[in-house]
Amino acid sequence: MFFRVATACVFSICAALPVLAQGAPQFSAISAAKVAALMEGKDSGLAQVADVHGWPSPDTVVAHAVELNLAPDQILIATKIKSDLERDARDIGHAYLAVEAELEETFRSGRASPGNVQALAKRSGELRAQLRALQLSAHIKMRPNLTRAQLEIFSRLPDVAASRTGG
Repeated sequence: MFFRVATACVFSICAALPVLAQGAPQFSAISAAKVAALMEGKDSGLAQVADVHGWPSPDTVVAHAVELNLAPDQILIATKIKSDLERDARDIGHAYLAVEAELEETFRSGRASPGNVQALAKRSGELRAQLRALQLSAHIKMRPNLTRAQLEIFSRLPDVAASRTGG
């Protein structure tokens, strides 16, 4: 199974290299901000459910180190989790965008058929699921490294509180 997914990712990346080589590709259904986040391995909003329920992202923890009163070892841990996440998310994000670029080109060129669209949509969904699981796992890794008091402060951060109300 892993070999098939890896092979599909490599094929997708090779097929879309001309589009990805031009820098941040343009998509009709993916915002430029989301494309940039995916290419850089940054938060792409797939793990908001964790934030809403008190499981902070390493990115949020690092960004709010002062408010959370982080100890130096906590900053190191959060930074490590964040850099590992970004490295792995960047790889998956590039593969996902390659598949999306191929899907975009399939429709643009008029070659869309139920068979090729089904295969591309399936690969896109698998990569998106991998990316979401990776992002959620980073939240899971982060939480035990914070104290109850820090988690309480986290829950009151404006961007976290706003995400609970959809704002």
